[in-house]
Amino acid sequence: MIDSDLHKMCESGDVEALYFVGFNLVMGIGVEENEEEGVKLLTQAYEKGEIRAVVQLAECYYNGWGVAENPKKTVELLMKHPMPSNKKAQYLLALCNYYGEGVEKNLNRAFLHFKAAANLNHGRAKDYLADCYYNGHGTEKNFEEAARYFKDAADNHGIASSANKLGYMYLD
Repeated sequence: MIDSDLHKMCESGDVEALYFVGFNLVMGIGVEENEEEGVKLLTQAYEKGEIRAVVQLAECYYNGWGVAENPKKTVELLMKHPMPSNKKAQYLLALCNYYGEGVEKNLNRAFLHFKAAANLNHGRAKDYLADCYYNGHGTEKNFEEAARYFKDAADNHGIASSANKLGYMYLD
């Protein structure tokens, strides 16, 4: 249940409240999850200029949370509002480029976005970046860098797949 004061603030178009409540509804934080209503509020916040809503909306479109899955819309939102210091924005752009979702597949761009997100301490981005180094996707193969990022992702972010891949590297 949304606090009545927050509800009133949303009804009056308060941008901060729209973003806050929308985010919490999508993620189910402190309230029963309601992705559709959350996306509606995030969209209102975005249309009123709340830039933080861009990344959350982009993630909703990427994952199909409260809206039809639409990676192209994810890319459009993130390219219209570049956020080089936002690790989630960089990670989403990397995924889209890596898999060719919403944009033509481009491993070089994917590598650069994974690296940017990893440098901002995004755990899953470190796992993908390690894969890029290991397989030579968007960069030259570099097993030392692959091992370093797999270890970091496993030790500092609990990414099990990184621990597994690092173990296989030690075996080889």
